[in-house]
Amino acid sequence: MAALNPNRQKFLARLGRKYTVQALRRMGPERRYPILLSLLKQTLIDLTDESIDIFDVCLASRHKKAREALKDYQYEIAETTETHSHLLQAIGDVVLDDAIHDHHLRQAIYHHIPRATLQAAV
Repeated sequence: MAALNPNRQKFLARLGRKYTVQALRRMGPERRYPILLSLLKQTLIDLTDESIDIFDVCLASRHKKAREALKDYQYEIAETTETHSHLLQAIGDVVLDDAIHDHHLRQAIYHHIPRATLQAAV
């Protein structure tokens, strides 16, 4: 194959696609084999290119989905952080209120923040 010009190989590959099996069988081996080899080489090149294109599309699709998932995850983290910041602010306000004595602190926190909300946050 190295002895054949690349343009000649492409020409022979096109001939190989055009001819029927019967027409190729009627040819002599000196003509048939270069056509078949050129056809097989070009088919390998075409299939390799197509496989790479399909892989590229799949990879781009996975990348897009992963980017969307990361964006959703970051949004959830930001939302959770904001919720916990508000909760910490409310607890801090109750703890720092001098009007509430230490032995009534827990009841005051539960009064301002339901126990179930605090348990869910923890």
